[in-house]
Amino acid sequence: MKKLIMFLLCLILVLSSVPAVTLEAATTSSLNYGEALQKSILFYEEQRSGNLSKSSIPTRVQWKGDAQTTDGQDVGLDLTGGWVDAGDNMKYNITNSAATTLMAWSAIEYRQAYENSGQLKWLMNQLRWINDFFIKCHPEPNVFYGQIGMTKSDHDNWIPIESTQFVTDRKALKMDPDHPATDLVLEVAAAMASSSIVFRPTDPAYADTLLSHAEQLFAFGDKYRGTYYDTIKKIDADTPYQSWSGINDELVWGPAWIYMAKEAKAAGSGSSYLAKAEANYSGLGNEKDQKVHKYKWTHNYDDATFGDYVLMSLLKPDNADYKADVERWLNWWTVGGTEYGADGTKVAYTPGGHARLDDWGSLRYAANTSFLSFIYSDKLTDATKKSRYHDFSVNQLNYILGQNPRNSSYIIGFGNNSPQHPHHRTAHGGWGRQDSVPAEHRHILYGALVGSPTLSDGFTDSITDYVANEVDVDYNAGLVGSLARMYQEFGGTPISDSSFPLPDKPHTLKDEWPVFVKTYWSGQNGIQLSFTVENRSSWPTRPSNKLSIRYFFTLDAADKSDISLSLGSSNAGPKITPLISGPTLWDAANKVYYVTVDLSGEWIYPGYMWSFAGPEVILNINSKSNNWVSSNDWSYQNWDATYMSGDRKFAPNIPMYEGNIKLQGNEPGGGTSDTPAPTSTPIPSSAGYKVSGYVAQDFPLTSSDSMVKAGFNVDIAGVTAKTDSKGYFEVDNVPSGLAGYNLKISKAGYLLMDKSISLNGNKQLSSDTSPILMWAGDIPKAGVQDGAINMSDIIELAKGFNSMSGDAKYSSDYDFNMDNSINMNDVIIIAKHFNATSSNYPDLK
Repeated sequence: MKKLIMFLLCLILVLSSVPAVTLEAATTSSLNYGEALQKSILFYEEQRSGNLSKSSIPTRVQWKGDAQTTDGQDVGLDLTGGWVDAGDNMKYNITNSAATTLMAWSAIEYRQAYENSGQLKWLMNQLRWINDFFIKCHPEPNVFYGQIGMTKSDHDNWIPIESTQFVTDRKALKMDPDHPATDLVLEVAAAMASSSIVFRPTDPAYADTLLSHAEQLFAFGDKYRGTYYDTIKKIDADTPYQSWSGINDELVWGPAWIYMAKEAKAAGSGSSYLAKAEANYSGLGNEKDQKVHKYKWTHNYDDATFGDYVLMSLLKPDNADYKADVERWLNWWTVGGTEYGADGTKVAYTPGGHARLDDWGSLRYAANTSFLSFIYSDKLTDATKKSRYHDFSVNQLNYILGQNPRNSSYIIGFGNNSPQHPHHRTAHGGWGRQDSVPAEHRHILYGALVGSPTLSDGFTDSITDYVANEVDVDYNAGLVGSLARMYQEFGGTPISDSSFPLPDKPHTLKDEWPVFVKTYWSGQNGIQLSFTVENRSSWPTRPSNKLSIRYFFTLDAADKSDISLSLGSSNAGPKITPLISGPTLWDAANKVYYVTVDLSGEWIYPGYMWSFAGPEVILNINSKSNNWVSSNDWSYQNWDATYMSGDRKFAPNIPMYEGNIKLQGNEPGGGTSDTPAPTSTPIPSSAGYKVSGYVAQDFPLTSSDSMVKAGFNVDIAGVTAKTDSKGYFEVDNVPSGLAGYNLKISKAGYLLMDKSISLNGNKQLSSDTSPILMWAGDIPKAGVQDGAINMSDIIELAKGFNSMSGDAKYSSDYDFNMDNSINMNDVIIIAKHFNATSSNYPDLK
């Protein structure tokens, strides 16, 4: 061991002296299309709304919680579920459906690529999640709910998704014969019909359900004609999605997909729908001032014209008009020219090669075009055009993935220098309705495609630049399909499912449940304190109406009857009247008591009000005998002026509780400890096993920082929890009766543990004196751990060696013992299990 440590230390010292650019070059690898595909699908899990904890469809995103669980109550329906649109918290079915159709089409075209990459089940999970929502939104044949939420109310409030039902207007907007929306309902019909084809081989009953809804929606939209925008704007004047292209494109798109779906079920059964699509094709719009169908734009949430060209050319390959329309369009995106009556122009390109259609969402447009170009080129026999359209798609995708003048990926959490500050409320994780607080995002929005580089290939990575840095469900749809096609041709290596959840930003309990305090007055006759009791939870955000705090003090008088309590009047935020009780004895020997301020009944959540994530409480503690000394009180100690809320300091010794469970804060010695902290993942209501235990690091602590034991992710059969500051976890409602159980424990910087355990009832797996030991040293590289403690981890550690917290090269990922320094102690820790992989962990008893 000593020789190994000396070798590693020497290697680190050598590597740490090498210029950073050399190290980066050494770790550069070719584009991993499998990983990019995987993460682009994961983005849709990050957009989920609804009861995640109660769903049978698993989630791999632990920083998302149950949200918008009252959707539909205003109309007497359950309209929970679906995806929120973008960086906002709206559910717009116009973008939801457009994204669904493209992803379903990609699964039809490239199903084998999805299977080979291990991503088919995850894609189908996303398709089921959104189609289940469409089913809820279609309670009657001629009724469809096209939007949940009011745009201005939502866009005016910068809050995480889990807080929206407490703050914003979640009105459900209905389409019916008196409020038609042909373009919307026919896009949903296309989405459900195409999805039915994907589910047909494995779940024909579900496929039949989707197809039935698709046919009803087509009948509704075809009979009662009107645009989505004309209907919606009468209710929601601020809606951002207009029906620029009208309804003629969907009158081809919808029946063409229903034809495909019916043929997939029974050959020859869909001919009437194909006839409708062909009859409606002539209604597609012409290019301005030209006598040919339009070609100077591309497929998107509003305009399915260009998808119509491709789809109809596949269904009728001998039709010269369909061929001319699709090739005229693709030529405009590639070489220009005058073939098929075009005017010789072509789309604008940046110097770095990005086909930049528009300032807003240009990467989305390039990805959508690339996806359709791949599909069409794969069917061509003309070698010149086959290569032209194929190579265009490859080049546009590679630009997105990092082969551009900035050498930067435009997919968050993938590749080099990807965006860090997307315009996305929940990923930002703010608590005070401000996109500037905190300064850095609290979560990594893996897989999200951002909007647009500039005309000169520049990019603004700013949360406020929603043109450049917004994300959207329709941005990723063509990207997913294009990446499946890239994987089919070029391969790649997706991350193992056992490595999920992917590493997120580190945090401590005080980041989520802080109490801030200041003194209004203090003297021998008592003290007046102003608290803000803040819910800044974000892993996931968890609104609560059971919060309380305790103020611990030393009784200086002879008896507690000397103390009287009262509330002062607060001018900040909603008027609330918490319950105060005490003094309650904690430590008789040292005369330590506490006062409880109970906020039960008041929902407190991130976004509670501007700047603050909770109410202000003013507490008066008075001494009748004038025997009050604040300086010896436990809760008056160690207020932290480096962590502030307004003019209030963080008070580490004023604990916060949820019910009788301590969430955060230090209690004085001598009392009875409360129940360990709960999981931050909402608990399903169904009965199941309760599995608990303790987790600890496999090295001695050189710091008393509880961050070392806190924050381990514990997963059993898809039910998750996190360890508290003592390393304790409880996983509740683990499904009973399964054939086998696996325990997965993970944390950034630690080697993943994935071990079989036996369960036939409630079980405690370990104790505080004999915890499950985790091995440190598997450092995330570009946010990903490779499941081994090896030389690549030494290279990473070298980058920060001999740095201190606050230094530019310091990273908490390298500081295993959390002593705020990357030093010899961390070398010793990584050496202890050098060359170990997850399989080397001992079996659990």
